[in-house]
Amino acid sequence: MTLIAKVRNILFISLLLTIFISCDDDDHWMPYVKVDERLHIHTDLANLGIGSSMAINGGLNGIILYRESNMSFKAFDRTCPYEPLHNCAVDLEDELFAVCPCCDSRFVLPNEGMPDRGPASRPLKQYRTYISGEILYITN
Repeated sequence: MTLIAKVRNILFISLLLTIFISCDDDDHWMPYVKVDERLHIHTDLANLGIGSSMAINGGLNGIILYRESNMSFKAFDRTCPYEPLHNCAVDLEDELFAVCPCCDSRFVLPNEGMPDRGPASRPLKQYRTYISGEILYITN
């Protein structure tokens, strides 16, 4: 095999790997916005009980914060994943569910924001949460 044929094969294999890796990357289905929110646990979140949720500013169309336990929180972008470029924001139906007013998809907050009805097949985009001292950080 000539050097040119070897280089061509290596380039072809590299191209195939790039295509497969790109198709497997599931993190770019929603527009990226920087998220860096900070909430004081004893003041900002004093009225958010365990198993409760609330909407706050941040993210693409706002953030839904769900309190799993005393010191454990989940944060979801309010943008409906069914058609994220339409900027349709989900609303809290109650403490456990968020519903899209555009497509009627419903998302279960305690279940990682997974849909349980509607055309949406992807969960709500989830942000990282962690506590340091008395501050809850929400980041991506």
